[in-house]
Amino acid sequence: MFNSNNFIKSLKESYDAVPYIQGDGAAKTMVASSIKSNGFNPEDVFSFISSKMGISSVLTAEEWKSVINAAIKREGLFGQCLKVFKTSLSDKLSNEEIFNLAAACSGINPTLLTQELRMDKLHWTTVVDTLLSSTPAPSIEEPADIKEEKAPDPRSKSITLYNGTEKKVWASYRDCEKELNVGHGSISQLVSGKLKSIKGWVLHENKTAVEAQKGSAKRGVVQLEKDQDGNLKIVKTFSSISDAAKATGISHSGICKVLSGTYQSTGGFMWKYAEGAA
Repeated sequence: MFNSNNFIKSLKESYDAVPYIQGDGAAKTMVASSIKSNGFNPEDVFSFISSKMGISSVLTAEEWKSVINAAIKREGLFGQCLKVFKTSLSDKLSNEEIFNLAAACSGINPTLLTQELRMDKLHWTTVVDTLLSSTPAPSIEEPADIKEEKAPDPRSKSITLYNGTEKKVWASYRDCEKELNVGHGSISQLVSGKLKSIKGWVLHENKTAVEAQKGSAKRGVVQLEKDQDGNLKIVKTFSSISDAAKATGISHSGICKVLSGTYQSTGGFMWKYAEGAA
């Protein structure tokens, strides 16, 4: 579970170890290390940073144009897709739709990349300086028995896929991505339901990628939190992930990652599918 005080404390420890920042690259590495060392959901961290920097979650048309141009300059698969779509679809789709389409084709998280590109423009040295100068929120000590533990790395899990004729098991997500020659994080997105299939492969327990997507979209989810005794209690039940994201303001992908086991919590809550959640 994200804790802003722990994040800033970790960031300050990195800064104190090297009491000056050697450019934006070093500052960005400090932020990434603080996220990783605490096991935080990157989307929660970027939302916190955006609020500290006064960045609105809604981009203007001009800001989308700037984000797209910055992404194209990075080149790579995503930059190439974005450049092609911008040229061929600019009269049919908005800049935001073009960006999200290229992200889906490249197997990356569009929310995280958008936030990262906006921070790049602000300069990471400015971001770190602002965070280190901010006043920590009052600390509330949690009982030891209800403190959130870091989730194990889901990419070390085995994965079983099916391509219509063959069932195959890989020892880890990494091994599967390497053999299928797909991008880092692609299998996690398949498991969370963000991708229908990868090169004709779908999750073995699903008959088709389309059925899997429909089932996930219609399946109810339960929002949970821990009470003072450390017991899970139901906050609210939603008919779908989309309804939960819309009602709570928590990102759709963040909820999916908790449901798939990638993260322990998001938005300060734990999530379970409605079936058997109690």
